[in-house]
Amino acid sequence: VRIERAREACRAAVGKGGPAQAATGLATDVPFSGASKRVFVAAVEFSRNMGCNFISPDHIALGLFDLDDPTTNSILKSLGVVPTQLAKQALTRVKGELAKDGREPLGLSSFKLRDKSTAGNGRTAIAKYSNKKKEKSALAQFCIDLTMRASGGFIDPVIGRTKEIERVVQIICRRTKNNPILLGEAGVGKTAIAEGLALKIANGDVPIFLVGKRILSLDVALLMAGAKERGELEARVTSLIREVRKAGLSVLYSINGTLKQFFSVS
Repeated sequence: VRIERAREACRAAVGKGGPAQAATGLATDVPFSGASKRVFVAAVEFSRNMGCNFISPDHIALGLFDLDDPTTNSILKSLGVVPTQLAKQALTRVKGELAKDGREPLGLSSFKLRDKSTAGNGRTAIAKYSNKKKEKSALAQFCIDLTMRASGGFIDPVIGRTKEIERVVQIICRRTKNNPILLGEAGVGKTAIAEGLALKIANGDVPIFLVGKRILSLDVALLMAGAKERGELEARVTSLIREVRKAGLSVLYSINGTLKQFFSVS
């Protein structure tokens, strides 16, 4: 569907409102309708349930498909659009965006598409297997899975850090004192060592102890973002540390003067 054709279909549908609607003036003067507001509210809800920290056009599309609006159904029908297929593509795109950043799509598996053909309008809605709200994992919310990125080909090969990576592997495989710390100025290649380790794990080129393990990188900016209320940042850090301890993770720190990056091997 070309955007020009979609615009023409929308203009044609809006033009059916009669003189009263035509008197509203230019498109910039038209306020959001109640249906439009419900679409954005639904998009926000889908984004939260999927564990996203953003609202993309795909979330808005899902909110649009979930809206029981005759005008929307008429426009989609005139464009020859199959709502089920578009909704599936939107879900796939959201999953792909999360996978690019190495993030787990928390609630994506809990969504399915159902056809409201029994209601007579043949439109598609998003249904949930369960109405129970899953508690978000702090690790999944604030960390990037470097191993997943390496498996997906999103990390370039690391050159000239073989000795350092092998040394990190040796330390992690110890029974005690197995938390390596990478110290150095910004830009010397501390992150590259963690990414190199993630590549080795993804390729299976590691001792049996590390086979199937994950490298998680803490996004400090994301951890601090939106922490406006007093004690909110401390609560996030406490929750993160609690999950690390509960999972029995081995921690690999990367420090630039202050704590700049944090990696965990699970």
